[in-house]
Amino acid sequence: MIISELRFMIPKSGFEEEVSLNINIISGTLDHLQACKDAYANSRLGQVYSPPVDLLKSRLAEGINQGEIFVAVDENDQCLGFI
Repeated sequence: MIISELRFMIPKSGFEEEVSLNINIISGTLDHLQACKDAYANSRLGQVYSPPVDLLKSRLAEGINQGEIFVAVDENDQCLGFI
């Protein structure tokens, strides 16, 4: 289920042409667990506060199972981040 759909037009540097970026915010599923873990690990927060991997996966799985995690995906269903 799509929670929100965002569309961006980003001007290309030095070109007249624009790039379209479509982002959908969807309810997270356990299929998104690894991508969410990677997004966290690659974030500034993840660099400063890095809990043990098992704890991070457990907390993310808990949030997903309780419907508390939403995932931003592009038009190819690639995870861009989560909230």
